[in-house]
Amino acid sequence: MQNNLTLEHYDSSSIAAISNQLITTLFTRNNTKIKLKNKIGLYNVTYKLENLGEEELDSKFFHIENNILHVDRVENINKSAKLAVYLIDGGNEVYVNSWELRILTEEQSKTYELQEMRYNNNKLSYLCGMLGILFGLAASIIILNSAAYSWASLFFILITIGMVLVGFLASEKTKTYKINYSYVMLALGIICIILIFWYPLSLIINYQNLVEAREQLAITPDDAHWKEVLNNSINNLGIAVTGDANTQAMLPQSGTLRGIISIVLLLIAAASYIYGAFNAYIKSKKLNQYLESLNDKR
Repeated sequence: MQNNLTLEHYDSSSIAAISNQLITTLFTRNNTKIKLKNKIGLYNVTYKLENLGEEELDSKFFHIENNILHVDRVENINKSAKLAVYLIDGGNEVYVNSWELRILTEEQSKTYELQEMRYNNNKLSYLCGMLGILFGLAASIIILNSAAYSWASLFFILITIGMVLVGFLASEKTKTYKINYSYVMLALGIICIILIFWYPLSLIINYQNLVEAREQLAITPDDAHWKEVLNNSINNLGIAVTGDANTQAMLPQSGTLRGIISIVLLLIAAASYIYGAFNAYIKSKKLNQYLESLNDKR
């Protein structure tokens, strides 16, 4: 039962922890679940939903079940309630603090989310851009470790460095809703797809030719055609693939496997860039339209 006991007789740090819980109080989604702590500091606590003002509490909008607060927008109207927390002392419940819970309508929710975007970065787009950089860089390391050194590999290194620098710039700019850089991020994703048809496929094809040429030359050592195929393959593949198997290598010697891994990494990089680009474009466009509407009202 509730009583009028004061909090001065209880541990102050535990009371502060109970009172200062970070609980979501403004709801913009149709369905939200919040896990409530039943023990904080030295004490067990319980939560109760109460009506706010004269409006009766409607359990279809707010209810607590198994220490989980359920908030549901079943109608497109404003709804409010009070969530109170009580310290349990034997059979007594001592009031500590309360929060006003408010469900926004769909229109209010859209406006609230746009207002939040003005002050919060687009973290998802930034994360996608950074993932694109990391997976693209991992693919490049495998490719360069597997291919022969040439002017083509030098050009590939320059492309990789450029993509890392541009990718980092695009990630930073899309984080702050610069819509033009969503196109840059999209272009990086397309480049990753194009790169798949260059070195990774070349690794697979040349390694297959290398294996087949060695098998044929073991049968007919003087076959000019297979000697030429063997030489071409060796000229295009690095020592990590053509040389003796190295037990210390991080990857198997197989050029086919290395090519497949590179393709998978580039596909993940491309998907990250492209998803980040679309996310940045959609959010930036919404925010720009909202800001323009604010200027029109002035």
